[in-house]
Amino acid sequence: NEVELLIATVFPSRVYTTPFNLPLSMSLGRSSKEDRRMTDLAQQQRYTSVAIALHWAIALLIAGMIAFGWILEDMAGGPGSPKVSLIQVHKSVGITILLLSVARVVWRLMNPPPPEPPMPQWQKLLATSVHILLYVLMIAMPLSGWIMASASTAHDTRFFGTLEVSLPGFAGMDAEARKPIEEGFHSVHGN
Repeated sequence: NEVELLIATVFPSRVYTTPFNLPLSMSLGRSSKEDRRMTDLAQQQRYTSVAIALHWAIALLIAGMIAFGWILEDMAGGPGSPKVSLIQVHKSVGITILLLSVARVVWRLMNPPPPEPPMPQWQKLLATSVHILLYVLMIAMPLSGWIMASASTAHDTRFFGTLEVSLPGFAGMDAEARKPIEEGFHSVHGN
């Protein structure tokens, strides 16, 4: 029963009673062994604390980056503009999202997620497809921005104002060869 599973998930160590003070398992015709199995199943159906923390950190950073990107797009640039400094923050947060996303993929491979709830095959396929697409985007968007920034000759990329973090291979390239790469990845990343 889904209600029992939800109760066991929220309060896994508690014994539940009915209005007649009978254990929930007795009122439903189940043994306490079955109740323990339900509690164990409920605990297996939770993501790890690390997976939850990575999920919410990445989700909040992505939501902030989308809003930040729209604000940057409308700002006036040029010498002395605060836009240059804000773009550096944007790049640093993007690299942070990339690193957290890679950590999330590694964590997921090492700690498989809980089993999916029962659902029709088409829903399972759709859910898996959307999940994979989200992982691809969580890595592709920051990576495309990093490639675009590394190909740019306008400004270097410093991770929160400290380390130079341009991708290798671009520094030795001619500015004319870098320009189409920057423009191509800008069309992917910026639109």
